[in-house]
Amino acid sequence: MGIFRGIGRYVTTIYDVRADKWLNLGYMKNSLARSTRLLDEAIKPQSTEAQETFDEAMTQRGMTQADIDNQIQQFTKMIWIYVFITLSLFSYTLSKGLAEEWFGLIMGIGLTLFCGAHIFRYHYWRYLLIRRELGRTPKEWFNDTVGPHHE
Repeated sequence: MGIFRGIGRYVTTIYDVRADKWLNLGYMKNSLARSTRLLDEAIKPQSTEAQETFDEAMTQRGMTQADIDNQIQQFTKMIWIYVFITLSLFSYTLSKGLAEEWFGLIMGIGLTLFCGAHIFRYHYWRYLLIRRELGRTPKEWFNDTVGPHHE
């Protein structure tokens, strides 16, 4: 028992585990404000004073139309790879759910969502290259691909 008390004292000197320190209203308000600020910075697109066009960006980075076409092909391949992985993980997740293996179900859901996010990422980048536009928002992507304004 002396070992566990020694480890406990060592851990409490590194981490403040006392409930009165982290369970008070001031700490919770600061934590919520910090989390809100970080989430706000992550979601809102950063605006720049000088917006460069797609052609200016290509010239600045020394890219040609062949490079853009190659990148579009690479993104298309990555999309299909992740679609296959996502469908495989979804079937795994479904089988774990039907077998009532909850840990496997939770892991499968997380991995399926992770791979689904990669599908979105590569499709969004491909969309930007095909449109030859910079600064399009995910909402515009949604409206142009699957949303109400889809042709």
